Amino acid sequence: MLHAIHPSLDWKADYAPEILSVLKKPLRDGWSLPETLGATPIRRALAYLIWFGRFPEEVGQNIANRLRLSHHLITAIHDVGHYFSRLPELIDRSPSRIVSVLDEVSLPVLYVIYELSPSQPLCNIVNQYVTRWRHVQPTVDGYALLSLGLEPGPAYRQILWSLRAAWLDGKINSSDQETALLQQMLQTFQI
Repeated sequence: MLHAIHPSLDWKADYAPEILSVLKKPLRDGWSLPETLGATPIRRALAYLIWFGRFPEEVGQNIANRLRLSHHLITAIHDVGHYFSRLPELIDRSPSRIVSVLDEVSLPVLYVIYELSPSQPLCNIVNQYVTRWRHVQPTVDGYALLSLGLEPGPAYRQILWSLRAAWLDGKINSSDQETALLQQMLQTFQI
C-alpha cells in the first residue's frame, strides 16, 4: 500500500522507536518547540518529519506532496533532508559559523536532525545551538547605533552580526570589550 503513494515509501520496525518517542514521551528540555507546525500539532509533525526525513530531500518532499500535507510540513520535510546531509560539515567549526547556518533552520527540523543523527559531535553542536548559542546577542542594538550617528542601512546588520560573532567565539566577554570593538568598527564607517 505504501508503494502506491511513492515507490520509495516503506516502513521498517527501526522507525518505530523515534516516532513513538516524539508521539508519547516528554520532548527534550530547553528546546522551546512551538505547539504546532502550521496547523499540525507538533508531536504529529515531528513524527512525519522523522519518518519522511529519512529519505533524500526530493523523495521526502514528493511523498509529502502525494499525501497533500501542509506547506509547512512539506517545507520542513525538505529541510530535514537538505540539512541532515550538510550539517556534519559544521563539526569543528567556530560557534559563529555554526550559528550562521543554524539560524536558518527551524527548531522542529533541528529536533528531528538531533533525534536521527548517529553522530554525537553533531548532536552536541545542535544541542549547544538550541540551548545556548541562539540566545547570544550583543548588548548593542540598532537604536544604540543610531544614537552613535550611524545612518540606518546594511552596516547595522554587519556590525550587529560581527558583535554577536565576537561574543559567540569568545573574542569578547564583557560589555566594555564590546564597546571597544564597536568603536573600532565605527571608525571603519568614519563615525
